[in-house]
Amino acid sequence: MDLETVADELYALPPQDFTGTRNQRAKQARSSGDRDLASAIGALRRPSTGAWVVNLLVRTRPDLVDQLLELADALRSAQETLSGPELRALSTQRHRVIASIVGEARKLAIAEGGTVSDAVERELEATLDAALADPRSAELVRAGRLETALSYAGLGAAPTSSAPQPKPTPRPTSTSTSTKPATKLKADPEARRKREEARRAAEQALRDAEADVERAASERDQAISDHERAESGRDEAQQRIVELSEQLDQAQSDAVTAANTVRERQRARSHAEHRADEARRRLERAREAAEKAG
Repeated sequence: MDLETVADELYALPPQDFTGTRNQRAKQARSSGDRDLASAIGALRRPSTGAWVVNLLVRTRPDLVDQLLELADALRSAQETLSGPELRALSTQRHRVIASIVGEARKLAIAEGGTVSDAVERELEATLDAALADPRSAELVRAGRLETALSYAGLGAAPTSSAPQPKPTPRPTSTSTSTKPATKLKADPEARRKREEARRAAEQALRDAEADVERAASERDQAISDHERAESGRDEAQQRIVELSEQLDQAQSDAVTAANTVRERQRARSHAEHRADEARRRLERAREAAEKAG
């Protein structure tokens, strides 16, 4: 037993099972003489509901988490080159992706018997938003051992003001200064090209993530439908088993009754055959007596 294995086990559990299992593992470590491990296990904290749902998402649907975190580099690159309106457009798409993944996480939690309130959903959104904006938060999410929800107060979200614009270049007053404006004018198209490439890359990454979420949702719905049909088939088969069992019980009862009837009829037949033999013998004796008398 080691701390990594125990931590993975504990943070995969529903919150209500965390404390009891943690105490058991700490007791086991203490009994084996490893007091440092026991103390380290005892220091692990039960996750909040929001943290548990994120950990569940990481373990159950790592593909969605990977797709979300792959957007981070594209978005951070775009934030360095795009203007305010472009960043706000990307931020809107990003929030739409996060909302879709939060919806998936909520369904996973409900399937595990959890309850996801509006406050918990807000925690999920804040945590995923932090993972997009901050590489350190992304690593914490990816580890699947969150104790509390995350938030990010830096510049990870789309800024509300436009990016700084270059200062205007003074009009040249002589031919000797004409090279500076030419260089500036030459740089402007290149900067616009880079901004446009970054914007397109970020938008494409977001579109791909949205498409992946939609495909995942479709696959989930199909899986739910298949599962429900399988459950229906199982229930029908079990009902058929019950009906056949009842028919078998009745048939066995009928067979016992029929066997008893056969035995009774056999005894009655034997008695009847015995009486018939006795009657024939009396008849023969009576005929013999009649012949002698004649």
